[in-house]
Amino acid sequence: MAKNRKVKKSLTIGIIFLLICLAIAPGINANLSRISTNDELLDITIEIIGLEDTTNLHTVKITKQQSVELEKIFNTLKSKLNKTTTREETIAIFNKVIIELDNNGLLLEGISVKEVQRLITENFQNFQYVNSYKSALTADDKYENLLCYIAGNTTLTSFLNKLDVFLNFLGSFLSYLPVILIALSAAVIIKLANIFFGYKRPYLMIFGDLTTSGYMLKPIPSNGWIWTNGLFGVKNWTGSFYGNLFPFPFVLPPSPGVSNFRGISIRYSNYCYFLGTAFRAKFI
Repeated sequence: MAKNRKVKKSLTIGIIFLLICLAIAPGINANLSRISTNDELLDITIEIIGLEDTTNLHTVKITKQQSVELEKIFNTLKSKLNKTTTREETIAIFNKVIIELDNNGLLLEGISVKEVQRLITENFQNFQYVNSYKSALTADDKYENLLCYIAGNTTLTSFLNKLDVFLNFLGSFLSYLPVILIALSAAVIIKLANIFFGYKRPYLMIFGDLTTSGYMLKPIPSNGWIWTNGLFGVKNWTGSFYGNLFPFPFVLPPSPGVSNFRGISIRYSNYCYFLGTAFRAKFI
């Protein structure tokens, strides 16, 4: 009898222990899965364009969860902007997105939220002053916007520094001149370039790509969405498009679609998420 009681007691303890293990196993598996997911680090490139005297282009590592949050932030941004018509609403939405990016570790270290907010939202704060240019400017109503807030998520997108383009062009031109003349004019050229383009080095945004098909060049469009709110109201592009600041057939893709961009860009995989202001945006 005593032996049977010991056997029953052992069985009871064993069953209880088994039930406890079964109860906590899913939690252990979930934690292991979460650890495994967080260990999968991804490379993204973050650039703050328009701040002076700082190096604002960095490649950083983020978790898979952070990349999911990045996509969510811009999907929500797109949804909100599609219901927005005023510049005041746009500024409020942009400011909130910058805070959300910072909360998810998607802004550069050493640069504050306030700095990025000022860079993006204060560019066209005096809208009455900006609006005075409207009568002097013309735009293609369907395909273009000017002096605008801009946001988007697109493929095949890159940034080109206009000052570098200017200097490269002059360098090619001067390569045909005597060496002495190049040396004498170099300082003047750089000074004029800085005066003309500004020390903030405005950027062109390039959209699309060009590949070969046999002996033919084949253009490839960017895909995604772009939203703008500027002198000519709210304009957006969705689907496939090319930059068209310099119209076809004079410039083949990849071609500029945005000039004087200032703001933040986050490049991950084949996608470019961006938020800021631009002097001109034009697509086809």
